[in-house]
Amino acid sequence: MMNLDELKEKIKIAHEAVSDESEPYKIESFKIILKILIIDYLSEKQGVERRTGKVSTGTEKISTGAENISTNLAKLAANCELTVDELEEVITIEHNEVEIIVNITGNEAEQQVTAAKCVLITHETVFKQDWMKTSTIKESLRKSGIQDKSSHLSEYLQRQSTLFRMRGKGSGAEYKLTTQGRTSAYQTIRKLAKGE
Repeated sequence: MMNLDELKEKIKIAHEAVSDESEPYKIESFKIILKILIIDYLSEKQGVERRTGKVSTGTEKISTGAENISTNLAKLAANCELTVDELEEVITIEHNEVEIIVNITGNEAEQQVTAAKCVLITHETVFKQDWMKTSTIKESLRKSGIQDKSSHLSEYLQRQSTLFRMRGKGSGAEYKLTTQGRTSAYQTIRKLAKGE
């Protein structure tokens, strides 16, 4: 059973997680995050591994210590103006690997840019990892059914300099989203979830 101090701590964490959100998403996000935190707490106490929908959350803690994958997933959903269930219709996370499970249309370049935005924003929000190696992005895309047949992923991302930043060269190159790229990624995930 959760004591009053533990409950207050979970409420504080949920409140901090949504502090930057706007209404009407703030209240809904708070409820979702608090519920997840309480369920995770009770699962930990019982020694039971918890799985939510298609997203493997367990009780892993991420680098911030106070937040967990479930909390950050709820934050990503709120930023995309979606529920967690709607987000899980687009993205799954299994063993800390991101996979896109919706069909992305367009030519190879369009598919790769769209998928890369989704993968990068998920890693940034859920795992607090801004920069990603090209090889990691390619692996997420491959798992999502998006192949790099022409081996031009880096070229496609470099052409979109308003969305992506690059550092390094060759196989050591890394990418992250710009501010405009983040906004575009949230909109892209929302559109994919809504079938637009």
